[in-house]
Amino acid sequence: GLSQLKRLDKFIQNRRKAYDKFVEIANANDNFYPIVYNNGNSCFCFPFICKTKEIKEKMIELFEKYKIEYRPVVGGNLLKQPYLKEYSITGKQENFNADIIHENGVYIGNNQFVSNNDMKLLAKIIGEI
Repeated sequence: GLSQLKRLDKFIQNRRKAYDKFVEIANANDNFYPIVYNNGNSCFCFPFICKTKEIKEKMIELFEKYKIEYRPVVGGNLLKQPYLKEYSITGKQENFNADIIHENGVYIGNNQFVSNNDMKLLAKIIGEI
């Protein structure tokens, strides 16, 4: 681990550069909710919050086609988790933001090895939706 510290600043710089490009790509497409980005973070992923479940399903289909690993966005609506059913906890309204994230969120990884070619492929995938 200590030997990695020498490269940490470069790793963070590469991740930030890739994330900046991701924000540019995602925000240029009307299929996703806009990403509000605070410069300076070192995100571990590229999160997509799709405007519909169908768009999310199409993205997953394309990720699988191009052999890109994906995951559901971590979080979402905790009120839909089985362990809370016995507590009768409910939200104030039916369709709040947590539901959108829960149903329509998907992400792919970001790391220091993401290249310009990887970002071009991502732009191509987004263009196929």
